[in-house]
Amino acid sequence: MRNPIVYQGKHKSNNYFEGWYFKFVNNMTDKVFAVIPGISKNSNDPHCFIQINSYLGESEYYRFDIKEFKCTSSGELEINIGDNNFSTNEITLNLPHISGNIKLTNNIKYKGFWPNIMGPFSFIPFMQCYHGVVSLNCITFGSLKINNEEINFDNGKGYIEKDWGSGFPSEWLWLQGNSFEEVKTSVMLSLAHIPWLGNYFPGFLGFLNVGGKTYYFSTYNNSKIKKVVIDDFIEIDIKKGSYILSIKTKSTDYGTLKAPVNGVMNRPIKESVNGKINIQLTKNNEIIYNGSSKAVGLEVVGDIEKLFN
Repeated sequence: MRNPIVYQGKHKSNNYFEGWYFKFVNNMTDKVFAVIPGISKNSNDPHCFIQINSYLGESEYYRFDIKEFKCTSSGELEINIGDNNFSTNEITLNLPHISGNIKLTNNIKYKGFWPNIMGPFSFIPFMQCYHGVVSLNCITFGSLKINNEEINFDNGKGYIEKDWGSGFPSEWLWLQGNSFEEVKTSVMLSLAHIPWLGNYFPGFLGFLNVGGKTYYFSTYNNSKIKKVVIDDFIEIDIKKGSYILSIKTKSTDYGTLKAPVNGVMNRPIKESVNGKINIQLTKNNEIIYNGSSKAVGLEVVGDIEKLFN
């Protein structure tokens, strides 16, 4: 739990999943790709996998024998699935229809009071799902060959996070963007239905990295959701002390991914990677930051508006 970047499931044998989320953006053409390597441990269909989602709303799910999942114990992220390699500094893909190498530089890593962005919930042993941010923001170099088209990601943007546990929540909203005009600006927010001791609570966590500072907003640091509206646009306001973070986002071209239920990857969900977002951060009603990002990732599952209102 103190190092969520690395593989957590070594001693898990059933009803368990773990997955890493890499997103790459060509800032010149707005071509975006999400690559999700992971492992599914269960009695019915154990395997490892690589999922792909693209700016076209096209997705792929590549299955591998679970024995093809390899990881190091070096304290850093380094996993192999077949001939595909993933680390915080580089990925190499050798898949049908997609191959190439992308290097990740200038990683901005999570730094906070708690060992990871889950805060004190990191230490609760019965959470349904755990979340870790590996890289808030990074610069990419390299290219991917996709259906015989070479796409260059030199001086592009990258982002890495991960999830692990028994399954995803019954309802959630997740958004992420880091293709702002300011190179180091990045935002992520996740709202979810959190099972808790036979009941549940609406929980959330997220950050805005801007101007050399990271602002964290979460259930455990006394932040409050003031507004959630899901219509043509999604609007969310969060208050933490004298700060207010206002988000307005919209996406199209959703691809279909598989999400875990009791470790089994059989739940179809929709995700877009080509949305747009506007962020405004104020303190005592004075604007600290106002900016927009393209190439935004967005998932909305269930009635999140009702859950938080």
